[in-house]
Amino acid sequence: MKRFLTLFAAAVLALTASAQLQIQNPSFEEWDNEETSSVEPSHWNSFMSGTGAMKGFAAAQQVQKSDDAHSGNSSARIYARSVFGVVAQGNLTTGCINMGSATATDANGNYNYTNEDDANFHQEFTGLPDAMRVWVKASCAYPAGASCNLHTTGYFQDPAGNTITAKRIAKANSSSIASSNDWQEVVIPFVYDVTDGTRPAYALITLTTSGTPGQGNASDWMLVDDVEFLYYSELQSITFNSKDIEVTGNNITIDGTYDEALLQLKSNGQGASITTSYNDANMTLTVTIKGDDIAANPNNQHTYTLTFTGKENEDPTPIPGPQPVIENYASLVPFGDFEAWKNECGTTHQTGSGGGERQRPGSEPEGWNGGSLNLGVKLIATSDLKATLVEKASGINGTGTAVKMTNQSVSYWGNSMTFPGFVTYGNIWAWSGSTNFKNSDEGVYGGLAYTKRPDAVRGQFKRPIASGENAHIITYLWKGTFWSNIGAYDSPSTGFEDVDRAIMGHTQTTGGDGQLIASCDYNFESTKDGEWETITVPLTYVEGQEDAVPQKMNIIISSGDYWTRSIKEGSILEADSIQFLFYSDLTSATFNGKDITFDENNHAVMDVDYAEELLQVTANGRSAIVETLYDSTTRILTITVKGGNINENPENFHTYTLAFPFYSDLTSVSYKGKAVTFDSNNKAVIDDDYDVAQLQLTQHDAAAIIEKSYDNGTRILTITVKAANYESDPDNVHTYSIEFLPQVKIISERPYTDQLQIKVNEGDPELQDATITMQEWNTGATSLVLKNFKLGSGAEAMNVGTIVVNDIQLDAEGKFQMTCNATIQAGDDPAGAQWLGPVLGQVPLEINGQELRGRDVPDSLHVHILIDLKSRMGQSIDVLFGKSLIDQQGGKTPIDPPSGKITLPDHQDYEDDLIVTLNGNATAPQRTVISVDFHKNSNTLDLILKNFGLKDGETDMPVGTINVKGIPYTLASGVSYATFKKDVTVTIEEGDDPNVGMWMGPMLGDIPITLAGKAGTDKLYCTIDINMVGVGVIHVDFGTDANWPAPPSGPIDPPVNPILKDRTYTDQLTVTVNGESSKPKEAQVNMIVNDDETVTLTLKNFYLTTNDGSSLPIGNIELTDITPVEVPNKNYYMFQSSQNVRIKDGDNPAELWSGSFLGEIPVTMNGKIAEGKLYCNISIYMPTMKENINVVFGADFTDGIASLTTSPVNEGSIYNLGGQRLGKLQKGINIVGGKKVLVK
Repeated sequence: MKRFLTLFAAAVLALTASAQLQIQNPSFEEWDNEETSSVEPSHWNSFMSGTGAMKGFAAAQQVQKSDDAHSGNSSARIYARSVFGVVAQGNLTTGCINMGSATATDANGNYNYTNEDDANFHQEFTGLPDAMRVWVKASCAYPAGASCNLHTTGYFQDPAGNTITAKRIAKANSSSIASSNDWQEVVIPFVYDVTDGTRPAYALITLTTSGTPGQGNASDWMLVDDVEFLYYSELQSITFNSKDIEVTGNNITIDGTYDEALLQLKSNGQGASITTSYNDANMTLTVTIKGDDIAANPNNQHTYTLTFTGKENEDPTPIPGPQPVIENYASLVPFGDFEAWKNECGTTHQTGSGGGERQRPGSEPEGWNGGSLNLGVKLIATSDLKATLVEKASGINGTGTAVKMTNQSVSYWGNSMTFPGFVTYGNIWAWSGSTNFKNSDEGVYGGLAYTKRPDAVRGQFKRPIASGENAHIITYLWKGTFWSNIGAYDSPSTGFEDVDRAIMGHTQTTGGDGQLIASCDYNFESTKDGEWETITVPLTYVEGQEDAVPQKMNIIISSGDYWTRSIKEGSILEADSIQFLFYSDLTSATFNGKDITFDENNHAVMDVDYAEELLQVTANGRSAIVETLYDSTTRILTITVKGGNINENPENFHTYTLAFPFYSDLTSVSYKGKAVTFDSNNKAVIDDDYDVAQLQLTQHDAAAIIEKSYDNGTRILTITVKAANYESDPDNVHTYSIEFLPQVKIISERPYTDQLQIKVNEGDPELQDATITMQEWNTGATSLVLKNFKLGSGAEAMNVGTIVVNDIQLDAEGKFQMTCNATIQAGDDPAGAQWLGPVLGQVPLEINGQELRGRDVPDSLHVHILIDLKSRMGQSIDVLFGKSLIDQQGGKTPIDPPSGKITLPDHQDYEDDLIVTLNGNATAPQRTVISVDFHKNSNTLDLILKNFGLKDGETDMPVGTINVKGIPYTLASGVSYATFKKDVTVTIEEGDDPNVGMWMGPMLGDIPITLAGKAGTDKLYCTIDINMVGVGVIHVDFGTDANWPAPPSGPIDPPVNPILKDRTYTDQLTVTVNGESSKPKEAQVNMIVNDDETVTLTLKNFYLTTNDGSSLPIGNIELTDITPVEVPNKNYYMFQSSQNVRIKDGDNPAELWSGSFLGEIPVTMNGKIAEGKLYCNISIYMPTMKENINVVFGADFTDGIASLTTSPVNEGSIYNLGGQRLGKLQKGINIVGGKKVLVK
């Protein structure tokens, strides 16, 4: 039966020309490629037929034919699967699936799209359905999803991510389909973006096991069947004569007489058609509504009968007058609703012939004076010229009353003149002449007493289109009295006070103390579509009168061009609901000079403490009242802005709230008077025992609660700071921890006094008595201390200092050997005025010896120390301690230790297990070979990983061959491997496996990878991190970092100087030219330490930048062979160098670097180097500018040599370590031309 219905539907659709109102194969009875791994329902597509860069990785079968059907014989089963831990949800579509990213939510890579060029990947569709119905049965960890996008021709994808050229007509979407063991009906309504009747060209349907990309489990599945579009054809609403009529069944009674123009009918069908037929005899209207699929479904229609009673439904309590929306700002001006009207009009004061008070004809609104005419013109006898220019009209929406003003002409003895229709609060005056009638004139004087300061005037106005002249809305407020003349148009001679044209500056005043405070004069030709329109006109306050209080006010509303005599007869203006607006908003708010940003609820969250004096607010209302109230308990500041009419309109106010913070942090912590420094995790270490009385805490917020807890076992103090609002905000808490370390102490000292032999280079040995002390620490470490070491004796002795070697390891026989860098400390012999050792910085030492104690022979110590100063002073100092050792060796070096370093092969193929990890999921180990070539002359290696691929179960994605050359490696003593690391961008090459047809790597272009590891003679440990776009970071482990062979015997390499080592410093840089300094800008200086312990400093990518934003690219400024000098008892070095350098191009090849065009230029550099910190002062002489450019990098720190200046050091200039210039070389360390020289 289901198959028959499908064929019948297809036949019906064929009869409806090109209309495609249902999709093809909606019940999944037809399938392609059955009995194969690529089976898919006809006219539907899944991953196997998809596209995209990830297709080779992600394309796998995820749809099956199921005999569990809602109707008919089959349904479609879609299911999820997991690849490397990434869940690919089941996905079935009438379009095509694109697989371009391993990130599920990446809409630029993963989406379904309509392929217009291939009929297999688009579903033609022209209907305007109201819902999509689908039957489902599901078992999913998260709600499943179903959607349909109806769109025009052009490119379209879902979800949107790339440029879409098609127009979406409507979308049905549900991402909340619950799991169910039974078939459930899911009806999803369409939401239309386009409602003008435009029809779609395609339907893109998507069915997924998860309604949200990225969610789901590999075990999710969903059965889908009977996908159908629903077309509604019912009557949804009726409106008659602007009143809603309830739809109750198919027979509806309506009070009134049928008028097609007053009836509006609406269907619930987007594409439904409505036809009507009226029967005069029985006053019934037949309404027929047909669904949009009526051609294929003739029964989809509904009929309704509307019976009209002929009686008007009179509202027993009609709304009095128009009901405009009165916002919180507004107050009606006096009699501004025009509901009350006078029985007879007021009078116009007429000057000239026929003068006096003359009553105007017709009627006019209460509280207003209208511009209707009653002119007396006297030649022989007085003639009355009358015209009604103001009259009552229907208000807004036909309810209540409004005022209607019409321009009219009057004639006298063949002379015609047109007067404007207007209403005003002021009094009206007029002048007319008998022999010069065209010189007649009229206007307004006076107004109402008024002391408020409104911000705008607003009203409802109706003006026909193309009236040919401008209507006017005029409002003015003033104080004092204006005097001016009125009368004949060309020669006014009668003095009057407060005349409109004088106040508004359209004529000269003759006296008075009047002052205009605010006004507006808005003119317009017509209202929108000639119908009622709300017009708001702001009042402009005269400069200097913004805070002045007015005494009087007047409004003039005119249908004509009020100020000129170019009045057009018949122009009409209707007005209603005239209001003054008093604004009550904040236009600006700042706190401590920074703008406050409020959300849509006028709420802002602050990050600083409240202080009344730091708040600045500005309201937009001239007479607005700003009130503030701070609640110290809740820390909420409430700002209330009230409009100037708050007494008449209590709702005219706006409230703003500012939430100030509750803090839960500490501002300072000290222990025994010393500040405690915490790391980024709020952890600190103190080398001392815990004593609560010695701990001082200061919290940011005095109301915060501090709790302390000390664990004697771990020696950790935990400090918890809870904000004062902790109960309502339990997350507002900070925790600090301080670990108290046991104090390191010397537990025993063993001094040995014996002979000390000293040899400098190959000179004669010198003997002296000395004491070397072996110190035992409570940590188990041993130190060797040679105090007050000197070269020579007597007055000629050179004071070197105290040599301390820590962490000496003694074997069972008391022997020890080590190589290290040590800082020789200042001695404590008061006779040593100046000690050489501290200024030498880190000094390479080789030391070996033996301590004999607790044996049959007396306790003794034999030590050999070699102090290598060749690179600094061209000298080495050889020291032997112990008379018996001196006699035995005869002054020769007792030990010639081996290097202790391995010898690497030229080439090695390493075989080991390789494991690939992606998104936390690892593959099974697979035996793999990595080949390495070692280049010993450059200490680099080349690494090749051939035929690399990603495998997960049955999924295999061949990637290619990873070939990286020039990886630097380091060999160290005491280990059996070389270490290497390199960050590089490579293009993965094709592999050479003949069984692979396509390699993914070459298609990916340049890929950033990081290689790191260790290489021995027959063992390799290597990690490779591959940042593959669309997949993520692929982590590769080859081998293990364990079970390395024993290292060769010999001394270990000395430790690296923690200060003098290669590094890049990043800090703020300031440029000063002609006394003007630029704003600080981040810059970098590279430091390279040479073998002779000189350094090369390079200021990278230097730009000459000024405060106005101008920028000139200069380049890389490099100074070489700089000799740092260590400052005694300070953990930093000082340096100074003057050189002529050629500035090199910067790192960006696209930039036009100007430095290289300058040739050699003088550059002077001095500063200080500490661990992780560089202070540098650079003076650059620019010959083209004939100016010195001063550059400061970083900030200065602890003072050392006081007077290192930026002046050049002439060849041969001599300085001591105090920075003082000397006339000749002196004993000790001298600085000559920037080099250290030792003089004995």
